[in-house]
Amino acid sequence: MSAVLYTNHIDGVLTSGVSSSAGSVVSAVFGVLPVVSGTDYLWIVIDPDASAGAPEIVKVTAHASASTTVTVSRGQQASVARAHLANVRVTNPVTKADLDSFVTGAADLVDDSIATAKLADDAITTAKINSGAVGLTELGSDVFTYSAGDIKQSIRDTLETGWLWLDGGVYAGANTLYPGLWAVAPSSWKSGTTLSLPNMTDRILQGPASGSSAGIGSTNGSNTVTLSTAHMPSHAHTMDHDHPSVSTSDTGAHRHLGLYVGADNGYATEVFRGGAAAFGTSSVNGSTTDSGHAGQGRHRTGSAGDHQHTLDVPNFTGSTGSIGSGSAFGIEQAALRVNYFIKT
Repeated sequence: MSAVLYTNHIDGVLTSGVSSSAGSVVSAVFGVLPVVSGTDYLWIVIDPDASAGAPEIVKVTAHASASTTVTVSRGQQASVARAHLANVRVTNPVTKADLDSFVTGAADLVDDSIATAKLADDAITTAKINSGAVGLTELGSDVFTYSAGDIKQSIRDTLETGWLWLDGGVYAGANTLYPGLWAVAPSSWKSGTTLSLPNMTDRILQGPASGSSAGIGSTNGSNTVTLSTAHMPSHAHTMDHDHPSVSTSDTGAHRHLGLYVGADNGYATEVFRGGAAAFGTSSVNGSTTDSGHAGQGRHRTGSAGDHQHTLDVPNFTGSTGSIGSGSAFGIEQAALRVNYFIKT
């Protein structure tokens, strides 16, 4: 890239006159000018005082070290080439074109000409930069850019140029519409020339499975889970319910009544409450006895007195009954909801 050269205190006169078409100019003061070669250049003003006409700006395109002659292009920066007499003044000033180069865009600056070391701390502030003056075009392609397939999150609810929603959209002919994204999209998103993007609704981003690229672009997981027996540690519920032996209360003295039909067996038989007897009966302690003939009647047993009955309730063992519904429950982590986009 061309550089504009300067030298301090260049102020002299022409050694000889020049015509309006001359391609070189001679002055003793030119001996201190820097070497000019390649695309570098410097400015010379002939007759800056306008002593014989309007000043002329010439562009020095070549100068050898210590030479008093310079090669020039005539009539620069809207000036007009004209003839000049010997002893007309010549200078090497800063011109309007020089000053304009400092206030134009980044394209007019030499690469790396502005370095951190040349800027004072906090010299460039937001207030000194016009709104929209510095964008990706001015900063270059290596500054804060996205590549096809990059994913970003935003609370923006509008789609920017060069981006697609990650909302499960299906795009036919995507290989032509979005060649950059098509080239990096996983095969699981493609079918023919159609691209099916995943839906990030109620999902978060996750790294590759097992530390490899396996599963890139796939979806997995759930926001709810239903527990099954297989999910629980092995365990048992025991039941051991026993009753001690108990006894009934000491009450209930009684006798049992019954009907008796006697035989002529030679034994005396007790008959009561209207019992009928055959010939030869006699009474013993208020009872009627038969000494040798058949008879019939009701009889009663002797009293056992008050007594108890022992009750032994058996021991019960087994499992408890089941309870619960098996409904799924949420496992979603706390999060901030945003929109997801993918670069095309």
